[in-house]
Amino acid sequence: MTPEKAAEIFDILIREAGAKSGDRSTFILHLSKASPPTEYRFQGSLGFGGKFRLRAGGSEPHRVDCYPEDMNPARRSIIDLTNHALSELDTADRPEYGEDPEVIEVKRYRVLKGGIAE
Repeated sequence: MTPEKAAEIFDILIREAGAKSGDRSTFILHLSKASPPTEYRFQGSLGFGGKFRLRAGGSEPHRVDCYPEDMNPARRSIIDLTNHALSELDTADRPEYGEDPEVIEVKRYRVLKGGIAE
């Protein structure tokens, strides 16, 4: 992966999943290696288990997830939005699929101290 592509991905992680901007250079360095790791723990809004997962063998899109026990409606929404943005970035890189990108609707939740509000 090029450093530019890794930077585009990290911009999505910051914008949609609350990744810390101070981790940008480490993320880019790891993903730009000849043999990058298959996952990178960025945490952000997804908690300690918040991970970016590299596409497996080119068949699946890049994605994020978190530990199942940490899942809640707000995190589900964050994951959906982030994965959609990663999918759009991936689709833009594949001209044969760029004609008709899949459109999904997800519900955003605001996370408030003491609960979740729609």
